[in-house]
Amino acid sequence: MRRQGVPNTREPAAATPAAGTWNVTGTLGNTDRAITLLLTQDGSTLRGTMQGALGSVQIGNGTVDRSGAIRFTASITMTTTEEATFAGTIAGDSMSGNV
Repeated sequence: MRRQGVPNTREPAAATPAAGTWNVTGTLGNTDRAITLLLTQDGSTLRGTMQGALGSVQIGNGTVDRSGAIRFTASITMTTTEEATFAGTIAGDSMSGNV
């Protein structure tokens, strides 16, 4: 997963910079889906939206720490609505992780 562009501001060194637009690929079932994360950051707290073929949702409980560990939740609706937890790592302009 790669971030597009560079955020206009950087947060203090307390947390790895995560703010910006991230274009990622998520696998739901057997299907890869393009997802855009629009993240804002206040210290170690992340807020933002996740947009893709299934619509747009707010992320919740978002955090990022000094080591680059990122975590957030989002409600995903396919047949039913379920809360999914995303956990991963940011290293420079790359993000990797699991749902």
